[in-house]
Amino acid sequence: MASTYAMWTIHSNGHLFTPEVSMIVRHHRNTRVSLLRRRIIHLEDLEKKKLMARLKIVEKDNEIMTANTGAEEKL
Repeated sequence: MASTYAMWTIHSNGHLFTPEVSMIVRHHRNTRVSLLRRRIIHLEDLEKKKLMARLKIVEKDNEIMTANTGAEEKL
């Protein structure tokens, strides 16, 4: 199985590429379109991180409210 991936390249974004695709990626590395695509992907990743952080805060708030409601019902 290791020999299957021996020729593949791992790029800085963590994706695996075959040698053919790797050559294309290297050749088109700094075109205007590729730079814009990378910027869009970066912004999308930041937006996902922000949304995940907000979701965690909301989930934590819900846990606290549920715990408080349960404590009030026991009184």
